[in-house]
Amino acid sequence: LALNRLLFYRLEQRATTLKTGALRVLILGAGTSGIRVLQKLEDHPDMGYHIVGFLDDNPDLKGQELEHRPILGTLQEIKFVVEKNQIDEVFMAIPSLDHRQIFPLMLQCKDYEVSFWLLTNDFEALSRNREDLPRIDDLPLNYLGNQRTSPFYLYVKRAFDFVSAILLLVFTMPLWL
Repeated sequence: LALNRLLFYRLEQRATTLKTGALRVLILGAGTSGIRVLQKLEDHPDMGYHIVGFLDDNPDLKGQELEHRPILGTLQEIKFVVEKNQIDEVFMAIPSLDHRQIFPLMLQCKDYEVSFWLLTNDFEALSRNREDLPRIDDLPLNYLGNQRTSPFYLYVKRAFDFVSAILLLVFTMPLWL
């Protein structure tokens, strides 16, 4: 099992470095937190993220650029932007957003296979078990949304499971006799 996971991890790393598995990312928030998320994602090209741009709650920023990425619109335009740009993952980096604002944004994208990551505050990160909290470097995140598995992984894993079952059967058969 460990060898299987290591093999798939290496194959996925290789695919992302070749840009065959790049995930298209939208960052909500063009403030300090949004820039921080952008920089952390850019610091890890091996994660396979392609940052498409930003959405912000300030309508005056629409059409401008931030860190060489466009501000594509406001939060209310999330459905249109996700559909038009074929977004795979959304990073929510607006500290002032609460659950009454987050869930409607997610519901607008329910027809698309979009995963949501919520940048959490440091206090929340400290109150949870550090091992189970996903991070990009020092950025604590909460995962909200679809868990996607690549079709390549599913086919190869199925083949590996089948071969493993046959080998287990072959090697344990003498014990049965």
